[in-house]
Amino acid sequence: MQGRIIMEWIVRKIHIWFTIFCLVNGFNFSYVLYAQDTDEDEYEVKETMVVENFEEPLGFPFEIYESDKGKAALEDGQLIIEAYTDSGISRYIEFDMPADPDEIVVTSKMKLTKGYIMGLLFLFEDWDNYAWLLLNAQGDLSLGFVKEGKTYYMIREVPTFRFFSDDFNEIKVAQTNKSLKVYLNGYVEVTEMRIPLEGNKFGFIVGGHSGAAVDEFGIGYTLILKKEGDVSARFFGSGLILDSFHVLTAYHVVENSDKVYVTPMEDQEEKGNIPAKVLYKDEKLDVAILKTDSPLLVPFPVPYAIKREGVLSLGSYVYALGYPLVHAGMGKSLKFQDGKISSKVGYENDPAQYQTTIPGAPGYSGGPVFDENGNLIGILTAKHKIAENASYVVKASSFATLLDLLEGLSMPKESPLKGKPVHEQVEALTPYVVIIKSQ
Repeated sequence: MQGRIIMEWIVRKIHIWFTIFCLVNGFNFSYVLYAQDTDEDEYEVKETMVVENFEEPLGFPFEIYESDKGKAALEDGQLIIEAYTDSGISRYIEFDMPADPDEIVVTSKMKLTKGYIMGLLFLFEDWDNYAWLLLNAQGDLSLGFVKEGKTYYMIREVPTFRFFSDDFNEIKVAQTNKSLKVYLNGYVEVTEMRIPLEGNKFGFIVGGHSGAAVDEFGIGYTLILKKEGDVSARFFGSGLILDSFHVLTAYHVVENSDKVYVTPMEDQEEKGNIPAKVLYKDEKLDVAILKTDSPLLVPFPVPYAIKREGVLSLGSYVYALGYPLVHAGMGKSLKFQDGKISSKVGYENDPAQYQTTIPGAPGYSGGPVFDENGNLIGILTAKHKIAENASYVVKASSFATLLDLLEGLSMPKESPLKGKPVHEQVEALTPYVVIIKSQ
């Protein structure tokens, strides 16, 4: 009992050290609040779990091979992986899941067949960004991650509290928006801060001259959907009406979504949820054009022009319209934020973007950004995780070719709002800014 108390004290110290370390090094852990304990009439929970039992043919595309460095083979309904060299080997697959799920789960039944160490590889993007969990032959556990090429240990060779078997052990990692938990044979071994990675590749790793047998492997995720009448929405963004059937928004708002809805607003009231689909997209730019199933009942032509050419000067005045944090206390009234062009190029010197001082917030994604004359200069797609008041706007000139695909799109060549006070511009533009819901 005394030994366990000492070990728990050590784990807590490691946790405190890791928290301080992340704060000093600028890691941003954005916690999203989801009321899982609220009325089930208000929220809908969707769970997906896919399990591989290693019976031929394989459901997951694990590579089966043997070389001078190691092997991965199917034997008696198990995946056998062995490293023949000092460096060890890994096997992983890509798993398609929606962006920002409320929980990610990876689970496996594994045992050492030779050597010293085995474990899971998860949230893997590349060899500069991935997380790992390792168990050695004595049952000591290590947990950590590599981010942008730097290695961070969360737990290092800590003895497991529960029974560790020489046979198969069930290892489970579950990460939510707030925390990460490690289970061994059904018991919680570790509770930590969430790992700040978003890779969607998962698999196994064994150490040098080690081998492991994998009897079962599963990946799953949970989505908590906010119900809007007869519509459950996982993501909320903003969009701009282009004509009777087309809406401009950010692609990541609707990416991997089974259903998309355009919700016009009037006096803080929803005027229906109109089903829509992604008609055109540019994933690199993070821009999408939606087509609705029924017409959007607003006056036409639209009261704005699109700035297709030229680049705004540093210090130019701009403003954004959108619906941020609709279900986190900010309500369904249209929000206004203004700022200046702080750079003619965006993140990592991307010439397709501006950097602005407009404060960003979840839900603003896809919201239109206008200049002082009511010209659409782009849409908001991201904010910097560390720098204050640094947001990124995809330039309208960058996605002009997408707009050209819309036959019959009629836009004013010069903004009808030119010369009008900003508050009058906003009043005229309000009916054309909509909420985008996706699930």
